[in-house]
Amino acid sequence: MVDSNVAAADADDRHFEHENPGGWAYVYRVHDLMVGAYGAVMAGKSREVLRAAHRLDGGVTPELLQMSRPPPADPVESHRTALPHVLIRFGRWRDILDLELPEGQELFCSTAAVIHYARGAAFSALGRISEAGPARTEFTAAVARVPDGRLDSVSAERADALKVAAAMLEGELDYRKGDFDESFAALCRANRAGGRTGERQRQACRMPAVRGASS
Repeated sequence: MVDSNVAAADADDRHFEHENPGGWAYVYRVHDLMVGAYGAVMAGKSREVLRAAHRLDGGVTPELLQMSRPPPADPVESHRTALPHVLIRFGRWRDILDLELPEGQELFCSTAAVIHYARGAAFSALGRISEAGPARTEFTAAVARVPDGRLDSVSAERADALKVAAAMLEGELDYRKGDFDESFAALCRANRAGGRTGERQRQACRMPAVRGASS
């Protein structure tokens, strides 16, 4: 799953060096990288997944999202959330705090929301509670800017995945405050929310809530 999809993206790059096919050809490359990254996350291969996530971060460009035919922003933009998700998965808290918000946050609305989510988790994990609260507030505001119809990378509503993230962030912050009952209640809500979205949504929630509840 990892090697084959990364190899497919490499083949796409070689092809694009010689011609510009346009349209969905570039979206297929993004898809190959996302599936490879997801497989590497599940296998715990941090080097491979970070490489794929950085390639995704550079490949989901404003030019790609603003194509008129086909209009790919709703189904494709959320692929760029891979990097903050991956950094959370491997506990790279200080790297998360170095992430910059994307320019054009209306276009990259899902990406901005997930970066705020990652920052809240990072501040919590580092014990910087006074900074985690404002990050959570910024995350909530960013979620409100994600429009209806913005999809996740597996054709599910991005808003559903962000509901899981909101409950997980609440649970993480409560845990670091020592409010353990509230923390586990929030993580259980995240797990139920993730379950309601169905199997297709699990790629959206790259840090499964049940993992947070049991860690």
